[in-house]
Amino acid sequence: MRKEMAIVCTMLSSVCMGSPAESRGYPQAEITNGEITATVGIETQRTDNYYRGQRFDWSGIIYALKYKGHSYFGEWFDKFDPYFHDTICGPVEEFTQIGYENAKVGEEFLKIGVGTLKKKSNDIYSFREPYEIVNQGKWECSTTANSVSYVHTLKSKLGSYVYKKTIELVPNSPVMKIKHSFKNIGDVDINTSVYNHNFFMLDGEPTGKAISLRFAFEPKNPELIKYPENGKIVKDLLTFNKDFAPGDMILFRALKGENKVENYDFRLENSKSGAAVRFRGDRPVTKITFWACRNTQCAEPFIDVNVKPGEEFDWTITYDFYTTK
Repeated sequence: MRKEMAIVCTMLSSVCMGSPAESRGYPQAEITNGEITATVGIETQRTDNYYRGQRFDWSGIIYALKYKGHSYFGEWFDKFDPYFHDTICGPVEEFTQIGYENAKVGEEFLKIGVGTLKKKSNDIYSFREPYEIVNQGKWECSTTANSVSYVHTLKSKLGSYVYKKTIELVPNSPVMKIKHSFKNIGDVDINTSVYNHNFFMLDGEPTGKAISLRFAFEPKNPELIKYPENGKIVKDLLTFNKDFAPGDMILFRALKGENKVENYDFRLENSKSGAAVRFRGDRPVTKITFWACRNTQCAEPFIDVNVKPGEEFDWTITYDFYTTK
């Protein structure tokens, strides 16, 4: 029997607002710390969510973020479809599927932050495919003047957990933190990985010669490079060979370095407008994928999440917003 999702949204601050343009009228909160202002999605129920796909964790959509007159996130896609796999904004996250390979057709597998999904064929898993959601678990959401917090509780034979995420604008500083905790409340190990897709749009500047990404190490040996004529990595710096036109893309899949915390450290800069951001994690990065189209530039660092029954795992991503002009 299909289990419907119960979602509670507790409004703790008058900054929660109804339908400004950035969210297309979907529930949102506007938060600020005196330096940064962000418009963040609030969970209500699936039929009211801006994003209803099965790829990304449903929490933590940032429709807009502004610092010193510069903008960092927005709608990078051309067509809005709430059920499409990547019609989503901001620093959103995806967990690797659990149990798909061993499931028979018609049986369930798990996507953390989404729920249990039904396997529909013996084809390999594809995030582009729509899968029926069987058990959506329970969502809770709360806000303060400078933060939005989410709790996703799910119980299934594939894994039971309490997953918490808080987007916090650190008071009186140009810093945002995304804090996570994941508690295994079931009786089986939960082994997966997670990455943040980081759909950046620095002042809406199209991908091109004004945009660069600096790594904390010299990445090597990608599993795959697509459209290498569009950009290059020299030592620790990724740059683009041209200003992208509609349809242009580039992909470096699974760039490798040493598996250590210090490598989870990146700087994305727009030399034309001066908008820039440093983002870093507190867990070892296992690999990095980089993808860009004309409208967004996405460094995607992966970490492992391996949690035994009764144990809890936490991690934080810190974003330091700054300007170069």
